[in-house]
Amino acid sequence: MTSYDFINRLEADRNTYGNGYAIIERDIYNAPKSLIPINPLDVEPMINRDDQTLWYHVTSALFNLNVYVFNQDIIHVKHITGSSRYAGISPLDVLKGALDFDNAVKEFSLGEMSRKDSFILKYGANVSEEKQQQVIDMFKKYYDSNSGVLFQEPGVEINSIDRNFVSADLKNEDDITDKRIANAFNVPLQFLNASSGGTFSSNEQLMTQFVQMTLTPIVRQYEQEFEKKLLTTEELTAGSYFKFNMNSLLRGDMQARANFYQIMRRNGVYTTNDILDLEDLPESSDEFADKLFVSGDLYPIDMDPTQRKGVTKNATTEDTEKVLGNDPNKQ
Repeated sequence: MTSYDFINRLEADRNTYGNGYAIIERDIYNAPKSLIPINPLDVEPMINRDDQTLWYHVTSALFNLNVYVFNQDIIHVKHITGSSRYAGISPLDVLKGALDFDNAVKEFSLGEMSRKDSFILKYGANVSEEKQQQVIDMFKKYYDSNSGVLFQEPGVEINSIDRNFVSADLKNEDDITDKRIANAFNVPLQFLNASSGGTFSSNEQLMTQFVQMTLTPIVRQYEQEFEKKLLTTEELTAGSYFKFNMNSLLRGDMQARANFYQIMRRNGVYTTNDILDLEDLPESSDEFADKLFVSGDLYPIDMDPTQRKGVTKNATTEDTEKVLGNDPNKQ
């Protein structure tokens, strides 16, 4: 599978069950050869009482599997967890009460909207049984056809029972459910199409909040899991590490990107080809495309002032000494 599909499966398991697992298959040199996602329901973290190490008990009736896997041989990404837990808490379990209440409100509202109108028939004391039956028959005919003319005889009172469906209550419940979902998954309310949740002056600010508050903690978990379990000691010593590039998510609009590139270019941080790479454009073959440039109004602090732009070549030695702070007239 592709790396996108692999991460997507682990994230789906993590957000559904609270945990995402992948077995690390190694070659004869103990180097990672492949990563195999497994069903979170088939895995249970356990502590070895002899040396207090973490192991994972993997059982599967489908593959007739019953093994214990050491923690260095399994990728484990999880949702929020406690100090005494080794498995993550399912966000759906956290939201179970809120979702059940939301479903109950929607089912009640749907039932109120779909049911037929209800009425109350009141008879006076002077209405005979024969007259009562005539009124009932007339009302049944009207009710079955749900239309027509309904005559209200003397001594008979007909009142309709109002429905209890209130659209405002349904909207308030939707807003409450959206807020609880946003809190459980740590996402901005705007991503749930919520009617409230703050305003942003631009989509760039909204995306910045999403990357910093939502994506960064998730990505850091993947980076640290991969570094700890996929890199050898030699690779770690050499400074190798995993890093997900999220700069493209923070590019913003054209004006913001142009200002950023201008600042980085004029301060000698980015070359022309660096900017082209960030914009997914082909690199330039110009000889200066990989050279760093700085703005012409900046000078090193130890540079000779006479070499600065605008200083005349006809300056006297005495003037030069004054500029350098070596005035011979001062004792």
